[in-house]
Amino acid sequence: MRNALSSLEKTDGVAVTILFPARNEEISIGETLREYYDHFPLARYVVIDNNSSDRTACVAAEVFATLCVEGHVIFESRVGKANAIRSALSRFDADIFVMVDADFTYPAESMRGIVDAMLKFRFDHGVADRLTNQAYVNEPGLRTWLHRAGNQAFSKLVSRLTQSKFNDVFSGGRVFSQPFVATLQIESDGFQLETELNLHASEIDAVTVEQPSRYRNRESGNPSKLSTFADGWRILCFIARWAIIRKPDTLFVLASGLIAVPGVWMAVRLFGLYFERGGVPYPSSAVAASVLIVASLQLALFGIAIKVFRAQQIKTRRSKFARLKREWNSKLDVCAALR
Repeated sequence: MRNALSSLEKTDGVAVTILFPARNEEISIGETLREYYDHFPLARYVVIDNNSSDRTACVAAEVFATLCVEGHVIFESRVGKANAIRSALSRFDADIFVMVDADFTYPAESMRGIVDAMLKFRFDHGVADRLTNQAYVNEPGLRTWLHRAGNQAFSKLVSRLTQSKFNDVFSGGRVFSQPFVATLQIESDGFQLETELNLHASEIDAVTVEQPSRYRNRESGNPSKLSTFADGWRILCFIARWAIIRKPDTLFVLASGLIAVPGVWMAVRLFGLYFERGGVPYPSSAVAASVLIVASLQLALFGIAIKVFRAQQIKTRRSKFARLKREWNSKLDVCAALR
């Protein structure tokens, strides 16, 4: 294997890096790499050994030596898919990144199709959609049904939050443009990664294309590492935290409304008593109503101020993304002209 600082191999003049997060994938990593080599013979391959206890790293290194490709095996001790991808993106660059699980479930042909579509249509984020054509079957039984149902529910939730349309937010087969990666700051640590990628795409107004893809059953003896309820809860907490951090103005406005309701109700009642009796019999209630209404107005003003600040932040990120995308498109135009 060559040094990571060596010149990039090119696929049609475009640098492609394929990332394989892998934890205890000794059974399937070799077959996965060989299949992807058939469809991406000139790409750079990066296997991220995520603290495996088996021979995942050794098998990957042996396959790279046999195929004579630019292959790298790096180690990430912090367990979690997001940790593995963050580590790889901090060390390698490319014009197009492919992220795919190392368990031989995402066919290389499907991922090649997404890369070709990205080169042609210049979108920013490609997703191997397993649900549209009911390709996500995996092992029959309750566990697979729960995974599929949870995926559909979270896809609808994220779509509603971002006002976008996502079909398969948990897909592990992804293709990213260089500008998409350059503006990405991974904040999660595990299987929340895929959801975070969709949220990031919506925030920078990136074009996401979900392309129906086949999906294979995992090989015998290589069970899924996804915990249906534990990981589902982590993902839900991540989405909630994202909503609080990214849209705090909504919370302020909601809190303002909740405080305003009793305050206004009390004020209306007190005004009624005033006109009926010629005075306010409960001064403390008048003070309480005033405090609630003033607090409500303050929260609303805070919410508006934060909304303006967040809008400026998003505008800055989208402006940076648009500039990087122009540069990326220019480079791809040159590569296309030379072919």
